[in-house]
Amino acid sequence: MQHPMTDERAERAPEKQRNVEYEEIELSTVRDNTEHSSEESSALKSDIELGSFSLKRLLSDKTFHDPKEDTELWTSRITYILAAVGSAVGLGNIWRFPFLCYRNGGATFLIPYFISLFALGIPLFVLETTMGQGSGKSALGAFFDISPRCKGIGYLSLISTCGIVVYYCVILAWCLRYLFATVSTLGFRGGLPWNAGAASSFYQGSILAKRFLCSPRAHLASYIRPCAPGNVSLPFYTFDQVMYAERQGCACRPAGFLHQGNLQADNVLALFIIWVLILLMCCLGTKTLKFSTYVTVPLPYVMLVALFIRGVTLPGAGLGIKYYLQPDFSKLFSDTIDPVSGEVTSAAQVWLQAATQIFFSLSLAEGAMITYASYNPPHYPIVSNVLAVALTNCFTELFAGFCVFSILGYLAEVRGARIEEVVAAGPGLVFEVIPEALSLMPSPTIFTLMFFLMLLMLGLSSAVSLVQAGIAIVKDHFLLQGDRLSPRLRTLLNVTWALPCVVCLLLFLLGLAFCRSSAEDWVNLIDTFVSNFLMTLIGGMEFVSVAWIFGLRDYSTLMKHRIDWEVNLYFKLVWRFSGPAVLGIMFVAGVAGAVRHPVTDVWWALMIGWSIGVLPVIVFLVHALLTRDHEGKRLVLPSFRSVSSFRTEDSEAIRSSDVDMSLGHRHGVSSKE
Repeated sequence: MQHPMTDERAERAPEKQRNVEYEEIELSTVRDNTEHSSEESSALKSDIELGSFSLKRLLSDKTFHDPKEDTELWTSRITYILAAVGSAVGLGNIWRFPFLCYRNGGATFLIPYFISLFALGIPLFVLETTMGQGSGKSALGAFFDISPRCKGIGYLSLISTCGIVVYYCVILAWCLRYLFATVSTLGFRGGLPWNAGAASSFYQGSILAKRFLCSPRAHLASYIRPCAPGNVSLPFYTFDQVMYAERQGCACRPAGFLHQGNLQADNVLALFIIWVLILLMCCLGTKTLKFSTYVTVPLPYVMLVALFIRGVTLPGAGLGIKYYLQPDFSKLFSDTIDPVSGEVTSAAQVWLQAATQIFFSLSLAEGAMITYASYNPPHYPIVSNVLAVALTNCFTELFAGFCVFSILGYLAEVRGARIEEVVAAGPGLVFEVIPEALSLMPSPTIFTLMFFLMLLMLGLSSAVSLVQAGIAIVKDHFLLQGDRLSPRLRTLLNVTWALPCVVCLLLFLLGLAFCRSSAEDWVNLIDTFVSNFLMTLIGGMEFVSVAWIFGLRDYSTLMKHRIDWEVNLYFKLVWRFSGPAVLGIMFVAGVAGAVRHPVTDVWWALMIGWSIGVLPVIVFLVHALLTRDHEGKRLVLPSFRSVSSFRTEDSEAIRSSDVDMSLGHRHGVSSKE
């Protein structure tokens, strides 16, 4: 009678042989089905044998090259690039970069801008692209593969994505209201509602329904009511009443969080329409999304070119462009004082603002780029795709600056004012300054219609990418439950429209908080704490998770094995050293700025902001300390940086550790029954 162990070995031998054959087939697939030399194949097998436990676990996942679902695969490389450009290029390219460039030295600002692009933006973009394309999963699934301790980065990405898309869609609702207001004037002689210098009144009074507090200038600290006109029965003033109070010698300021106000029905309706459009685009999947992408991405560029041609032909356009790009090297190396506001800008702040602009304009640390890359087949090039998207984004920002400042130069010429007196940043630029300038141009209705339609399409493409990233993370969260997931919920997840409907409904309900008089203050609060703190920390943790926890050698081996891409020396240096250092400096600088200049003086609003920006990170760190890794080990703080150093030669342990691959790849495995 044969010994039982002999039977086990006999049964195990064919399985070992199948594993070897699978590795050879997988290698030939990622290398476009070409034959490799025996030396190259043996070198790769040697890297795998020396790899960590987590690396071997990932390489044993046989679902990576399974056939993909048509609805979760880009139909072409150009479709992916257009979708990624649509995610990166958004409203910030129009209202934030031109102002930063003008404020921080004109053309000289491009020096720290492009240094930040190649030293921070592109390396992090490459990391997120390889994670998505090399795992086929959302941010949550990709980081879980690295280590269960890192899956919290996926949840942090979900929080940042939801925080941004909630207020982003509210701003799109404002754009939609401007668009409707413009269309309603077609065929009428009355002109646009913001004609004759009424742009601020329309935006702050009609769109936002803001309220103000006023007091005599001698008692600025106590906002009382001696300045109120006879028909004012409340301590809060409307925009029109503020005009009266200021003529009486009073000083007024926005009430902000002190007056939340009621829901504005027009804003709620516009927000609902925006979310319906986003839901339709998300439910169609990548196979049909390409048709909307081919419209919402290229068409804004056509409109931008038309606005540029019209803008540069206006009187005063040259003066505006001169102020936009006039070089001032002193701002890069010494502190400067703004002649209008008297605000001091340090040289270090100029460099940090350039890095911040690059970091956030590329939609990094939001999960969107990881999700979009997960729909790529393994053979798509990495660096060339990233360069195409990143450089297109930068070109759009630069070109938008010419359009914006040519119009601002015209407005200054008409008003007889200086450029400094008409320039504004943020929503005030696109909802007050530019509409007023467009209303003074010949054929104002046409160009205003083009401008807000352009903003709407740029914003929709970015919002859809964020919502899709959120949906993918939520779906992967449930699939990670494995057998614990109820059959009914698993069936519901396979219904194409079910999860998008739930996610969009919840985000729409959250957006209702931004449909009241304090909307602009909420937008500023969430944007400040999510952008300056949460997203900066997420980017730094992405670098640390790949370079220090999983290990650069193992990561390079995994990417070489799956998508035929190796991490070069430049990316290794950035991912391991300079990237985390720069993002750490940005976080410290952001905290220091928030402490010196709080976004609001309302304490409970500040508490909400800090809770959104910092508290989730603290929870993540506690979770990482308490969670076991794929080997079942708890984290020991002194060995945090050597988590991936565990090595094993026991192939039986590898097979037994191949637990619960139910998350799968976007290739039609258990997530698509």
